[in-house]
Amino acid sequence: MGSIRKALPIIGLLLIAVGLLLFGIYHTGGVTLRESVQEKRILVALCIGGAGVLLTLLGFQFRGIGPNFKYYVGYTLMSILVLCALVMIYLIVRNHSHEFDVTEQKMHSLHPRTVEFLRDLEKDVRITAFPAPDYKREIESFLERYSRSSPHVHYQVRNPYKDIKVAKSFAETISLGDIFIETGTRREGNGLGPEGDSPTDYRQKKINAYSARDLTESKLTNAIVEVMRPEGITIYFLKGHGETNLEPGGGGMFGGAAESQASYSGVEQLLKDEMSFGVETLELARKGFVPDDCSLLVCAGPQVDLLPLEAQAIATYLESGGRALLMLDPNERAKIRFDQFERLMARFGVEIKHNMVLERNPLSQLTGDPTILLVGRFGTHQTVENLGEMVQMARVRTIAPLEDRPSTVTVSELMYSSNLSWSEDIEKLRTMTELVLPGADEMRELPLAVAVSMDVASIEADKPMRMVVVGDSDIFEDRFLPNTVRLFVNLVNWLVAREDLIDVPTKRLSDTPIFPSRAQLRTVFTLLVLVFPSVIFFGGLGYVLVRRRVR
Repeated sequence: MGSIRKALPIIGLLLIAVGLLLFGIYHTGGVTLRESVQEKRILVALCIGGAGVLLTLLGFQFRGIGPNFKYYVGYTLMSILVLCALVMIYLIVRNHSHEFDVTEQKMHSLHPRTVEFLRDLEKDVRITAFPAPDYKREIESFLERYSRSSPHVHYQVRNPYKDIKVAKSFAETISLGDIFIETGTRREGNGLGPEGDSPTDYRQKKINAYSARDLTESKLTNAIVEVMRPEGITIYFLKGHGETNLEPGGGGMFGGAAESQASYSGVEQLLKDEMSFGVETLELARKGFVPDDCSLLVCAGPQVDLLPLEAQAIATYLESGGRALLMLDPNERAKIRFDQFERLMARFGVEIKHNMVLERNPLSQLTGDPTILLVGRFGTHQTVENLGEMVQMARVRTIAPLEDRPSTVTVSELMYSSNLSWSEDIEKLRTMTELVLPGADEMRELPLAVAVSMDVASIEADKPMRMVVVGDSDIFEDRFLPNTVRLFVNLVNWLVAREDLIDVPTKRLSDTPIFPSRAQLRTVFTLLVLVFPSVIFFGGLGYVLVRRRVR
């Protein structure tokens, strides 16, 4: 019984320490103590700490008042001081925390360009998240990185079922994972004016990230960029010429069995969810002109040529400071040429040739298909200068600067085939029964894509014209987009004048496989299975025997 009385204070102090530790782990900043107590884990931590206090007091009560009373009092006071010191350390750490990201890929840090953008913010940005309970801590930790990077970024994490009033101030129906980014003066209620119009300086953007994995840096950063811009960005995809469809697995009206698998649904999702852009389609033959809200016109893999009216509408749009991304595959349909496209491109200093680039590389030799290209050399343009990964392309035409181009136009080559490549005319290639390899002196690097710009001084517009022309549309199709997404984002951001966030790549943990030799495996087995257990067993046995002999 005496030993139990002596052990009670020690057990009580251990329980108090465990309770404080659990409370510090589960209680997060930005949440009131009352809300924390409602969580079962916090309640368990408080119960453990309370049990520790009770056991400590019972231990002193059993000992009673005797000649050692002053020692008991000192012991109690020392315990209280230690407890207070632990509480103070916890409060200091909670309110002045600092993280050190030691991962090689900086998985828990923001990209330097994102940090630079956040530091340059001049207006307050408010982020309100309604996460799923299982991902609340992860999402809150992610938002905290943004808040630490700029004093103008403020966030709050709410429960849509408990904070009903706050949730309804954003929307009538809130789904788990909804995140609202807003800036400007927000009025009471739903932030709208008395007549249903938003205040002139108020902008709001909603994104959804049910799990922490869905909330990427690119998605949130681009959402902040959108609310900070005076106007939104809308991407128009040209249709009516057999272009690659935006629906999954849908080809154009001229697509056959092979083309029926081509889709730009991944591009559409990337533009909407990750880059926070609006996406629309445009039938130029019906519309007659490019809409004024078009930030970027995309033409992906047309199968037939433009009508003269359409070519003139695009030329007018570009000459007024428009932006365009054209991906023009080699037209393999018999006796069909892109005359209107060729004239339109020549107008802006670009030559699209009626040919197909062929290449001798390990992949083409393995598959027996010389139309497969492995692109590893890029130009010095800012959209491609930092690309380190190789890009695969197939059935590509040559896109080159026109020698006799206007002096007001700047044309930069973006990517090249290897020095083991050559080109063949489409009509000639169609009639070939056997491919004849050219000599080594006839093989050379060929340009496959160009970037075009025209200064404001040379056009009647308040912004420079920008255009990118690529000799292949499959490069950004769903099957290949995971490997070319960084290139696509760079091109689009340059075209819509968002160079500050051109390169925010998705962070992925790199594989670090270990391949030990047989000798190393034997050494590890001997140490872990034989030596260490033997030392522990025989060391403990020897210690017990020595103690018995001493007694």
